[in-house]
Amino acid sequence: MAPTTNIGSSTPIDSSGKNLGSDLRRKVINDSVASLTALAAASHRNTTWPEKAVRSASNLTGRRRRCR
Repeated sequence: MAPTTNIGSSTPIDSSGKNLGSDLRRKVINDSVASLTALAAASHRNTTWPEKAVRSASNLTGRRRRCR
């Protein structure tokens, strides 16, 4: 990532920008968490942060930091 960029806020929304209905939202969030966590693990990356990006709309900057 470039130094002045960020990544995150991966919480899913519908095409109009609104929240999904509760059942669909739960399914999409759980699928997104599983997919991103598996991708991170396959790349030997942090597997904790992807869940935060989806469930809490967490963000990271382009500056490299150690995640614990």
